[in-house]
This record gives sequence, structure tokens and C-alpha cells, in this order.
Amino acid sequence: KTFSYYIKTSSFDLLLLSSICEKVASTRKTFGIYKKGEENFPQMTSDQKNGESFPVKEDHKKDNAPGPGLTFFVSLSKQYFWKLLVAIKTLFFTLWDFLCKIFLKLLAWVQGHDPSRQPLEPIPNATPQSHPVQNIVLIGRTGDGKSATGNSIAREKVFITRTHATEVTQTCQTFRVVTPEGPILDLIDTPGLLDMSVAPDIISKEILRCLILAEGGLHAVILVISAKTQLSQEENMIFRTLEVLFGSKIFDYVIIVFSGGDVFEDDDVTLKEYLDDSPDFIKRFLTLCGQRKTLFDNKTKDDVKKAKQVHELLNLMDLVKKQNSDKPYTYEMYLNMKEENEKHKKDEELQALMRELHQANQQMLKAIEEMKENDRRKKEQEELESKRRSEEQFEELLKTNQHNFKEMEEVMEKTIKKATEAQEEHFEIRLMGMVDRLDQMERTLARMHGNN
Repeated sequence: KTFSYYIKTSSFDLLLLSSICEKVASTRKTFGIYKKGEENFPQMTSDQKNGESFPVKEDHKKDNAPGPGLTFFVSLSKQYFWKLLVAIKTLFFTLWDFLCKIFLKLLAWVQGHDPSRQPLEPIPNATPQSHPVQNIVLIGRTGDGKSATGNSIAREKVFITRTHATEVTQTCQTFRVVTPEGPILDLIDTPGLLDMSVAPDIISKEILRCLILAEGGLHAVILVISAKTQLSQEENMIFRTLEVLFGSKIFDYVIIVFSGGDVFEDDDVTLKEYLDDSPDFIKRFLTLCGQRKTLFDNKTKDDVKKAKQVHELLNLMDLVKKQNSDKPYTYEMYLNMKEENEKHKKDEELQALMRELHQANQQMLKAIEEMKENDRRKKEQEELESKRRSEEQFEELLKTNQHNFKEMEEVMEKTIKKATEAQEEHFEIRLMGMVDRLDQMERTLARMHGNN
């Protein structure tokens, strides 16, 4: 069934391969490369090549005549030679990718039929219609009672518990249980989460292998949490690990089993009282799981109590089936989740890149604005400095002019004074000359009068 599913999913690859083969045949016809006995293939005309023709000698069409060979390739231009190389390269990598896909799918099919899986017990007087098989996977931290819970469900010791410290569960183990209530359970015990002795990637791969072991998918996931210790962030890490491994859809199938019911009985504490004092992340996780929870006492010897707690668990499993419309969690759902996560991751990376580009753009715009502001301030400062220098030059020039005006005024005053003094002196000289002439005239007149 699994192999046929992979063959169906490979139909596109098979069609691609057939298309490639047709391309190869077409290429052989185009270049006139034939095997012996294939010389009669029709040659492509110039019209078929959209105007591109290749010289084909008539001698090549004769019986037993060799193909163009090396002479043909030498006659080709470099353009068509490189086109041929690119076509060969593309064909090689396409075939290589196709073979890798087939190999990986065959490998997954072989892993799904692991011979190390424990043989299932025969079901007496049971048919699939009357007793449907339900695949149940047990997940939990090492030491929280995961394997012991599986033994309580099976009503016998079929899984290794931590009491054998050197033999804790390291690989997925399966066991079929025929319950008195009717359902047939395929229990799958997984390695403990947060086990420091094993690499986390190995644990994750082994836990995911339960999807291959569970033919038809998982009908319920039993998450075992110890109630003997105080709940901490380790439980929160378990929830997050579960979501990372299977996706958020897995919460629709999770049933939480709190182990350590004997401690509750000794302390006279109920599960409700215990959960009322639990951290907020436990309450959020219970809400995600639809409040599907129960308490298990894996140490009790009371058969009635054992049957009662298994019966409560079966009721929760029926509730899971009803809420999921009898559709289990399948490997295909896991692949879709991974594909969606990859797409979401790429979208997040794209959004992060867009945010970085937006931030870079904003920073660039901010830098440009700062540069503009700096240029504006620098220009204002230069203008102020130029204005200040102009005012200083004007004041200096004004002072210089005032000094020059003062000197000119002094020179003018001196000149005027000298001119005035010279004029006064000249006037006095002329006045004295006039007085002398008047005296002479008086003397002359006096002599003339004396002579008369």
C-alpha cells in the first residue's frame, strides 16, 4: 500500500522521464545521429527547424553508411555545439534528481517495513469490522512513567521501565493489546524526551518513526507527565517539542495521562486540586488538548482500579475519534505540515527580508534627511558667516572711510587755512602797496601844488 502511494506520487516524475526520452529521440533525429539500422529516419527540413538547416550529405542515407560523426560536429557552429552540451547537462541532472527521488521513496518504504518491529499477536475470533485496530503512541520524558503506563494499559509488562536503568527505551517498540472492552490497541512506546544520554536529533527521528510503524495513522497520542514532581519549564519544553515534531494538529489527538496516582491517594489530593495550582502553560496546553486528561496509578495491585483507569482512557480515546471524525493523524498530514512549515518559514524569511529592506530604506531616507538637514544647517552657517564677514568688512571699511574723511577734513582745513593766510598776506601786501601808491600820489600832488 505504501509503495503504491509512492508510485502514484511519482507519476509526474515518470511523465517527465518519458518527455525527456522523446526529447532525446528528437535530438537524435535533428542531428542525424543514428544507430546501425536507423539510417532511414526522416531528416528534419529547414521548415521544421524554423529556418535552421543542417547539411546532410546524400552519402549518409546509403545502407551501411556511417553517420556524419566527427566531421558533422566540426562543421557545426559553436552556437549549436554549446546548445547540445547544455541539453546533455540538463538531461543528466534531471535523470539524477529522478533517481534520487525514487531511492529516497524506496528507502522510506523499506523503513516502514522494519523487520525489527515486534510481531503482532493474532486476534482470536476478530474481524476488522467488529474490532478495529487503533494505533496509540506513548510519549513522555524519561522517568515519568511512560513505559509503565503502557504496561498498565496492556495489563502485563511488555515495555522496559526505568527500574532497569541500563535498559531504558531507546527505540520505538510496539505491542498489540486486545482489551476486554473490545478495541484492539497497537501500543507504540517511544524513547524518552529530554534524555541527556542520547542526541536530541536521534530521539526526534526515532519518535517520528512511529508514523511509519502505525499503519493507517495515529488514533491517539498519550502524553505521560509525572505528578510526583513539581511541574516546571521542562514540561513546557515537552509541549513545544511535540508541536515542533508533529505540528499543532497533533493536539487534536493528545490525551494527557498524569502518572503517580498513588501519591495523590496517599496525600488525599484530587487531580483537579493539583491542576488548580499548576503553572499557566499547563492550563493553556490542557485547553489546546480539549481538557482530555486522566490519572494513572501504575503501582496499584487492585485489578478493579486498573480496569477503571484503562476504561476512562478508552472513553477519552473514543472522544478523540469522534472529534476527529474517525480520521487518524497520518504520515501524509505530517508531510503537509512540514511543507506548510517550510512555506511559512520561507514567508517569514521573505517578510524578515522585506522588514530589513524597509528598515534599510528608512535608514537611508533618514540618512538622506540628515544629510539635507546638515547641508541646510551648513548653508545657513555659511550664509551667517558670510553676512558676518560682510558686516565686519563694511564696518572696517566704514572705519577706514571715516579715518580717511577725517584726514581729508584736516587736510582741507589746513589747506583752507593756508589759503586764507596766503590771501590775507597777499591782501596786506596789496594794501600796503596801495597805501604806498597813495602816499606817492599825495606827495606828487603836493609838489605839483607847491609849484603852482
